[in-house]
Amino acid sequence: MSATKRSVRKLNAAITTTCILGLATSYYAYYVEVATEENDSYEAMCDISEHISCTRAFSSEFGKGFGIIPETSIFYAPNSVYGLIFYALVAMLSAYCSENYFSNEIVCCFLIMF
Repeated sequence: MSATKRSVRKLNAAITTTCILGLATSYYAYYVEVATEENDSYEAMCDISEHISCTRAFSSEFGKGFGIIPETSIFYAPNSVYGLIFYALVAMLSAYCSENYFSNEIVCCFLIMF
């Protein structure tokens, strides 16, 4: 195996690992948001104190639609949903590009970067 192929595989392994961690974090954020909406007394593991609280961040005005999308828009969703979509898309593109690196390298690098 050439050195270029090995480095591409290492890079894709790092990207995939990061995507798995991002998916897990996004899923946990979504779970906390749903659990908080259903049960007001729910306390998440990431609620460390009154001043350090992920639940407060998720339920703030910036917790949905990045704080810039109007509530009437169809894109007004919890930020964790965008995280799930983003990490899944990057993982799929990374897997696709690792298999077809030499035939589509410019397209794949462009897609992964954006």
